[in-house]
Amino acid sequence: MFAAFVGGLLIVPLANAVQRMGGPPAQVVFLPSFWLLVPGALSLVGVSGLTGLVELSATGRSNLITAFLTVVAVSLGVLVGSSLLSNVTASSRLYTSRSA
Repeated sequence: MFAAFVGGLLIVPLANAVQRMGGPPAQVVFLPSFWLLVPGALSLVGVSGLTGLVELSATGRSNLITAFLTVVAVSLGVLVGSSLLSNVTASSRLYTSRSA
């Protein structure tokens, strides 16, 4: 679950960095990344269960809970990444306005 959180955390600043380098708008980069991250994180959980790193349960309830927690982890990562980016942007604006 931590990898899903970190992935969500990194999507936001990277999408904004692409926009600042003259690429497409941040939302154009963010949305496909988010759509790929969620199934990718769920697949990682499934593969780790097959390899024995995580106990594989055959019940649907366990798989449903794992899928839900993975989506929550990605969403929390996106929220924290957005918050950090807005704080960095606001503080950099404050710094540049004071130095001018």
